[in-house]
Amino acid sequence: MEIDRLRFSSQLNRLMAETAIATKRQITEIRPFVCDGNPLETEVFVVGTNAASTVPWSQFWDPSKCSFDKNAWFTAYKVARQQKPLSAGKTRRTSVSRSRSRIDIFVNGLASKRKVLETNVYSVSTPSENELHPKDRLSSIFEFLVDQIKPQLLFVHGETARAFLEAKYGIDALGGQAVIRLPHGDTPAILTSHLAARKGGVTNQMIATWAAQY
Repeated sequence: MEIDRLRFSSQLNRLMAETAIATKRQITEIRPFVCDGNPLETEVFVVGTNAASTVPWSQFWDPSKCSFDKNAWFTAYKVARQQKPLSAGKTRRTSVSRSRSRIDIFVNGLASKRKVLETNVYSVSTPSENELHPKDRLSSIFEFLVDQIKPQLLFVHGETARAFLEAKYGIDALGGQAVIRLPHGDTPAILTSHLAARKGGVTNQMIATWAAQY
């Protein structure tokens, strides 16, 4: 297991460097995932398009232990969010984003049963999806995570993420249950509109119910 951890960390580091070079981004703009501890112990993926937070990821990653310090990252995330200038017409900002608060509902709902890895099909962080350039749309890190961790459930939010998974792996609907044809086998999936959408039809209660069901 220790060898697997070191190999995983080494390969991840290489992919991050390659992504930064290919996209002409700083390594601090690359965020492969967020999880509590060892990503190899996770069973569930929350999958979006790309991250909005630009908090430097590597500050909270210990490659020698293959472990991510989510609590420290979350503290830094909230500080950075409060320090960010407000958009025109805004007078205040919530401590966490709408997407973050809803992801936390799902993750916390599963906490006693399964560990969750929060990731995106594209690893370059931008303030909004619209600022994601064509050159940024590299999925090598996400595909690596799927191949190495072999998730048993995916919670996919947003049309871009869903379209990517449909094109890359294929999605079936069996008796109302979505299944993504991942390399390690057909994997159940929850498919929703983007969690930041205010009119997407997804409620906090729905997310809590999904977490309770799995």
